[in-house]
Amino acid sequence: MSFIGVVGVVAQQAQAGSPPNATSIATAASNAGGNTDDAAWISSGAGCAGAGAMHSISQTGTSSGWSLVDSSTTSQYTHDAPVDAILPFSGCSSVDMILIKGYIRALNATSFLWNCTIDSSSLSNSVTVSMGTNSTAQDCTGGTHANTCTMTFGGGRGGITGPAAGDELKLLIRATATNASGTTTIAPKVRIVYNYVS
Repeated sequence: MSFIGVVGVVAQQAQAGSPPNATSIATAASNAGGNTDDAAWISSGAGCAGAGAMHSISQTGTSSGWSLVDSSTTSQYTHDAPVDAILPFSGCSSVDMILIKGYIRALNATSFLWNCTIDSSSLSNSVTVSMGTNSTAQDCTGGTHANTCTMTFGGGRGGITGPAAGDELKLLIRATATNASGTTTIAPKVRIVYNYVS
């Protein structure tokens, strides 16, 4: 290839663009109104009155509760979940739908993918958890959720049983943003830690 041809290829590659940048997982599209980036939030309670206390995490006003861990690759929030918050579920629901909410901030992105998983769990009383289907929506702050973690309580006819004091559940929230030039894996990822307390 001639020198002019090489220059032309280099110039063409330079104009081809780059993968999405300025990326983060956040509670909303901007930090206005007490929202924050490197964070997510949780809506829960399965529609039972007063049942949100176990797993819900506010969309706004939580910025001071997030901290970088794992060599600054993860933004983490710890929520002390009261075990007696199982009471509002009695006679209402045998599961809690832990709705993972957030917004993928990214410049020049054309598609998005959430990757929410159960990082680890240590749960008593026959309580189990499972994760649903990850969303491809950028904005999961309204009627759409990044994913849903379903907690199924133990027990039977005698009543339901929830996690015991000392139990723990960790949810890991990751996301990617993509355009024609490539995919950006958003960093830091986000982890929510539930410590069950009496």
